[in-house]
Amino acid sequence: LHILPEAPVALIQGDFNIDSSQLAPIFPDLLANMEEVRLNEPTTPSGSRYDHVLYRGLVLESMKIDSTVKTDHYPVICEFSIAT
Repeated sequence: LHILPEAPVALIQGDFNIDSSQLAPIFPDLLANMEEVRLNEPTTPSGSRYDHVLYRGLVLESMKIDSTVKTDHYPVICEFSIAT
């Protein structure tokens, strides 16, 4: 993650096992230069939002959570275009 300040385009996604309110205190430098996809639904069957998508230099075109998949974390599906 140390190269991110120099990268004009970046995408980080995954299961952070923390909710959005806990991201900023743990990763303040990372979040200062990234946008977070605002997930409007839980990403787990238990109702938690532990999965996150952070990006820079991209335009979010669409986002959905596929809650039909039987798993401990639902797929978060995002489409991006490159910012011009």
